[in-house]
Amino acid sequence: MHESRPHPGTARIYRGSDMRIAIMGLALCVVAAPAAAQGALETPAGGVRLELVAGWDRPVLRLQSAGGGTVDAGEVTGGQTGISYGGEIGYDVATSSATFVGGYAGLSGSTAAACTAPSSIARYCVHAGRNLTLGLRAGVMSHGVAFYAQGGWSNGQIKDERTSALFPALNGKGSDTLDGFHVGLGLQARLPGRAYAKIEYQFTNYNGFEFNLDGSPIKLDFDRHQISGGLGVRF
Repeated sequence: MHESRPHPGTARIYRGSDMRIAIMGLALCVVAAPAAAQGALETPAGGVRLELVAGWDRPVLRLQSAGGGTVDAGEVTGGQTGISYGGEIGYDVATSSATFVGGYAGLSGSTAAACTAPSSIARYCVHAGRNLTLGLRAGVMSHGVAFYAQGGWSNGQIKDERTSALFPALNGKGSDTLDGFHVGLGLQARLPGRAYAKIEYQFTNYNGFEFNLDGSPIKLDFDRHQISGGLGVRF
């Protein structure tokens, strides 16, 4: 008794059970693809990110005098509080299912300023100008929440302004920039879709400078404390 075999040119006819298996396999593929894509979007690390940030800002000035001239030896520290605002762009890479590393660049401004009391001669004001950051971060993540540490290079601007109603010739503005470094800690959580939110603390130390005032060596140092929140999106 010979077994009947289909001719090579004829189409194969699926039995009912084969058709059900094929339909189920196709359905699983359709369901699994969006689920995999959603998981990739929900992870707090991976890919390009762009965010807006704002928060509390406190630049601190430390003046040290070695004495020996008309200025006595000693140290004076003072700070002013303001609001920082700006943005950051970064790129993260997941190094495992629970860790990630990334780089970032940021630009921010601040409302922090200090002014002398108005006088009949002139009034002096010092403003915190723009601040540039460039650094690296690394952290751990679980259930859509990431904890990270970061650090890198900073470049801050200081602006000064002198105004005089009595002597308009004294009016003037100037600015200077200082390099330094920053370190910080942050917490980042995913939001629906590609969005995320974060809160972060950052400390910055700028390289000071020295000058001579009436025979007394003077050294100026600048620090900065910032607590900010941000909203971002991944691409």
